[in-house]
Amino acid sequence: YNRLLGARPVDYRGRRSATVKAFGEAWTFSKYPRQMRVEVAADTAEVLARDDNGLPALLLNRVGEGKVIAALPLVEDAVAEVAEDRALRSRWAKWYSAVLQL
Repeated sequence: YNRLLGARPVDYRGRRSATVKAFGEAWTFSKYPRQMRVEVAADTAEVLARDDNGLPALLLNRVGEGKVIAALPLVEDAVAEVAEDRALRSRWAKWYSAVLQL
């Protein structure tokens, strides 16, 4: 976990919605693995985005010749919440496109 993500957990927080500013947009997340937000301390990872409480939300870690990009909130759950709304669903394509450019 630590080697792959380049960060280690230092605290666990209660689940609540958080807004993350990334890729020129504000993204709201309400779901997290195990129903809690994990606060991490970056060791080798670069923190690409933080939530509105200052907690790291998007990490990039270089491993060997590759990169590991980790979103700590459950991005796919946020997409699923708006899947029926074409405009909102299309907005999430910007997230995935930006991640692929990293």
